[in-house]
Amino acid sequence: MSASGLRAIRYSKEVSNVTRIVASDRDEGAVSSIEENLNLSNVDANLVQVVHRDALEVMFAAVLEGNFFQAIDLDPFGSPSALLGAAVHAMANGGMLCVTCTDMRVLCGMQPEAAYMRYSAMPLRTPYSKEMAIRILINTIQTLATSLGKVAEPVLSVSIDFYIRVFVRLRLNRHAAQRTCTNTAFVYHCRGCESYSLQPMAEVSSSKGISCATGPPAAALQRGASRCCGVGPFVVGGPVWTGPIQNATAIAEIAGILERDMRHLASYSRLDGLLTLLKAELDVPFFMILSSMTKVVRCSAPKITGLRALVKMAGYNVSSSHIDPLAIKTDAPLALLWDLIRAWIKQKQIGILVADDDVAEVNATNRTSTRSVRRPSPLYPKNPEKNWGPKRSVGYRGPAGKRLRTSASEIKKEILPSGMGLPEESLVAKSWDDVAVEKENDQDVEVERGLERTSYMLRRLKEEEEQE
Repeated sequence: MSASGLRAIRYSKEVSNVTRIVASDRDEGAVSSIEENLNLSNVDANLVQVVHRDALEVMFAAVLEGNFFQAIDLDPFGSPSALLGAAVHAMANGGMLCVTCTDMRVLCGMQPEAAYMRYSAMPLRTPYSKEMAIRILINTIQTLATSLGKVAEPVLSVSIDFYIRVFVRLRLNRHAAQRTCTNTAFVYHCRGCESYSLQPMAEVSSSKGISCATGPPAAALQRGASRCCGVGPFVVGGPVWTGPIQNATAIAEIAGILERDMRHLASYSRLDGLLTLLKAELDVPFFMILSSMTKVVRCSAPKITGLRALVKMAGYNVSSSHIDPLAIKTDAPLALLWDLIRAWIKQKQIGILVADDDVAEVNATNRTSTRSVRRPSPLYPKNPEKNWGPKRSVGYRGPAGKRLRTSASEIKKEILPSGMGLPEESLVAKSWDDVAVEKENDQDVEVERGLERTSYMLRRLKEEEEQE
């Protein structure tokens, strides 16, 4: 698996306090290339051990010898599923497991039968497919670790270009391993409105023990009920990991090291933008996409910064995602988001309620509104060339579909332009203005000014209509 040995060379030169690095490959030609590249790079031969063996043999030999690894980096061509079990066995207590998956076609739901064979999970084709792929991978690692009395602690999980990469620390803790079932859940996803709900496998009982969770959540999401459109069928995916997938402390330390010691890197700008997004990203499962929501109801989209600010002022946390700039990642009930879309449809003739570029979004870590600041590093850099990646992206937005189309005669005032009814009002917010009135503190002046300008525009429109 070491191929040219480039990663082993980088570890030897860029990571301090390393005493032994094992670079293995079962191809004889690759082993020769590794040895040649080590000589050309002036790497100490006693530091890097080149082994002509399969990776599975190397890891199981370490288990038999009791010579466990402090870090294992798996980056195969395709799926690492066949190597995960051996890696978990060969990992020392507190060691770091680094895993890369490039089989995104499988993990994003294009071949669910292959995903079940590799990861014992069913992925879904949804707007959040890439995050679901990350959570399926972490859950697979955790399932393997649990059988050994180990717990997997995600440190960093990212989706980059055409692959995902996770960094997980494995620790011996039988008590915590038994409770990981509370962070495992199935996903109920509605094909009609792209809403989703989680069904946990277990929950903490009143006696602080573990009991089976009640469900399913889809019972409250059937046609005519209060939390879903009742148009599209439900699909079930998972199981997925619903616990944290990032370690905020570790990300802050990495960002500090990057800023202090690695500004010379050619990829500095991209890394800085990615870490900035990860620091602000709310660590909750999945997200909604604004364009997908407005596509379902066939309306123009409001300004996403205004929508996020109003969710924040309703008392919930909200952020974007490093996977998609149009993501709405929040701990608020999805009914609140649909309430705001409903209110937007009623008032869309005046444009965007919080329309000024000076009104910045309220992120997940700061409860105050701030003005937009131009960053030296782009948060979402463009691909280096056209058609970047091995194949066409499998990210799925989901067309409205024939089942959502109705004739004009069937559309009533209470029904949205698509012919479908939105979820019943959550009673959290009746309109954009009602949410804005409940501002948390005096630092929301910028948003208030935007709403005042909107009210002025409404009065002007009404006066012009009366004059005509």
